[in-house]
Amino acid sequence: MTAFKMSIKPITSLLVLILLSSCGSGKDAMYSLEEQPPFKIGNATYQPWVAGVQEGGKGVNIVLDITDIQEAVEIKAVYFQEHVCILRNDMSSIDTFKGSFNERPKKDIVMDGNPVNESQNTPAGEFPFDLKDNEAVVSYTHNGELHFTKISGLEKKPELSYPSSNPNKDY
Repeated sequence: MTAFKMSIKPITSLLVLILLSSCGSGKDAMYSLEEQPPFKIGNATYQPWVAGVQEGGKGVNIVLDITDIQEAVEIKAVYFQEHVCILRNDMSSIDTFKGSFNERPKKDIVMDGNPVNESQNTPAGEFPFDLKDNEAVVSYTHNGELHFTKISGLEKKPELSYPSSNPNKDY
């Protein structure tokens, strides 16, 4: 009986160690990233933009050149800088996919002693990937199954500044 008691402690310690080590594996572990997607990504750029008026906001445009797309593959979305946006095929070029997202101004958080008043606060959703500023993840379906692949080294283009009014004064 003493041999049984002596073996329980190391086994329990080993199980706890395994459980704790699997907790810190990162966000990317929730989604399997494909190393060899059924297409090739060439030029990948992003371009911040800002509107000429405060209410116009700001955002980022993303352009990806995707070639050699195999049959039964549909490009879906891009995850970039804590945002996700749909990728659409640019009709001017078969291989160009574009996406854009607006950075919404942060809403004020209601802090109140009454929890009913605080219920109007919406919790922020967790971004599923841990990415650098010039990295993105493209989601796609292949034979109806959802997949993800990471892109590194997106090129940043100069910021676009849209004027608040027509500079020519011609309407």
